Amino acid sequence: MTDEVFEEVQKIKEHLKELAPEATDVDIKVGEKRPGVYESKIRVNLPRKKSLLAFKRGLDPFSSLLKGHQAILKQLFKRKAKPRRYKVPMVAA
Repeated sequence: MTDEVFEEVQKIKEHLKELAPEATDVDIKVGEKRPGVYESKIRVNLPRKKSLLAFKRGLDPFSSLLKGHQAILKQLFKRKAKPRRYKVPMVAA
């Protein structure tokens, strides 16, 4: 991984941790799937919820990272927008 790609990965990690401080782990991997096709995998673990996961491909590592970052943001905002349901304890009469 080049220095520019590494810096971009660090920026994305910091941004995701800023938006979701409750996240326990942010994992980003970038690799060349085939010659000229790059794939990025971004995973964010949230407590008591399923982890958010995005696999995106692009012609260069930056485009695949950008697409993955946008996909994770979309999932994260969707989770935050959902109304929370609280369990009401059963009361025996």
